[in-house]
Amino acid sequence: MTARPSRNAAAPCSTDEVVAAVAARFPGREHEVDDLAEQLRCGNTKRSEVCLVHGPSATGKTAVVRALLQALGLPHAYFNCAESSRPRPLLSSLLHQLKGGKRLREDGYALPIKCDGLADFRLQLPAAVGRGGPAWLVLDKADRLAGSNLLAGLTRVGHDTGAQVSVLLLGRLGWATGRYVCETAGELWPKELFFEHYSFEQLIKIMERRRTRSSTIGGTAGEAFVYHQFLKQFVAAFCRTSNNLLDLQAACDKLFPLYVQPLHDGRKMQGPQLYKRINGEVQQVLQKLQLQQGGGGGAAALAGSAAGEGGVERGRASSFGLAFELPYVSKFLLLAAYIASRNKPASDRAVFDAGHSKRGRRNAQAHDRQVEAALEAKLRGPHSFPLERLLHIFYVIFAHHDAEEEKAQEEEEPEEGGSAGGGTSEAQRETRRVMQQAEVLYQVCSLVTLRLLDQCSGDVLDGQLYRCNLGEDMAQALAANVRLTLTDYLRLD
Repeated sequence: MTARPSRNAAAPCSTDEVVAAVAARFPGREHEVDDLAEQLRCGNTKRSEVCLVHGPSATGKTAVVRALLQALGLPHAYFNCAESSRPRPLLSSLLHQLKGGKRLREDGYALPIKCDGLADFRLQLPAAVGRGGPAWLVLDKADRLAGSNLLAGLTRVGHDTGAQVSVLLLGRLGWATGRYVCETAGELWPKELFFEHYSFEQLIKIMERRRTRSSTIGGTAGEAFVYHQFLKQFVAAFCRTSNNLLDLQAACDKLFPLYVQPLHDGRKMQGPQLYKRINGEVQQVLQKLQLQQGGGGGAAALAGSAAGEGGVERGRASSFGLAFELPYVSKFLLLAAYIASRNKPASDRAVFDAGHSKRGRRNAQAHDRQVEAALEAKLRGPHSFPLERLLHIFYVIFAHHDAEEEKAQEEEEPEEGGSAGGGTSEAQRETRRVMQQAEVLYQVCSLVTLRLLDQCSGDVLDGQLYRCNLGEDMAQALAANVRLTLTDYLRLD
């Protein structure tokens, strides 16, 4: 009688097959899948593990992690910190998932479990894990919690409670940056796994695989060959600007139908001829992408926190990108837009007209009213303004700055040869004014494209209105970069 193999002996083989199947779904991520599977096995046997998976955006971090956890059948709870970084919804969601509950329609899909803080979470966690064995807490976009007591407490929750719980963090920042460390708590140093940018060959392989899976025409061999020819030419140009897979997917979805249109019309053309035909559209896509990448990464590029974390969220411009990567004229346009969005139109004459008589109000009540008006303006936020007002403020502050620069240069230059030098200086100033006037309107359009200015619908008489997306900290940093005293032009009363 032949002995039947034990269940434990067959398990490693089946696990390896599962890992290999997951790796086959993610071209270019075979080594990362193997390393991550090893980390998940460690967390499945030890008392508590902390692992950090980090790397640039659109490199497959979330997809690989979730696919492996599901394929290996490991109990886990997943939460995207971009949805909320407040303790109550985050902790309640993790407990609810660990208990295997479902949100009911009659309850308005609300979470039945309430958890107000880490102390409550520690009390409920052992019962939530129960007899289900080791579980993983997966926190996507974990850099949103960087430096918080909440993240520090979650990394230690397995050790503090004795529950068989491990923590898996997903983010763009590595632990060595120091951003995750909380000064008032002691985190556990995690094991790190880095997902690098996809290479040229990997991007082609991924795009071909996606095309085969989503093809509605049947994925014929001829179509696959044409698509491969297109990718070899386009991805090579695309990689000089970006390695983002999502941007590449969007660009291919737009350009490939144009590339293949002559073949559908029955015309016989070779690959280089087809690509040359859409070269104009290709350049437009790449230029737009390059503009987006100018401050650090697309719609995410000129968007970053005022603290300068390097990476970015919508709605705020990063200090580094604004100070060093914007054209010189655009910096003054942004500052003019910031001033126009904070000052009332009625105060423009008092601020910018040198001949305006300013009658100061020195009593305490006037000062209190000014402080209250400033607070009210800050709470109300920026208001919209017409293009004419923006240009007027721009020309004034640029002229003031120009005059100060020239005065400083004259003080540094030697006095000899004054007349010849003066003539050259006047000619240079006139040339600069002409070039500046031609450049300003183009720069306004560029700032709208970069979402540093928003276009708003206005009245017929007002024409096109704009709103400035520059925050106070970023405006101060930009003004310091061009050596402009911003407070000289702000009047909030």
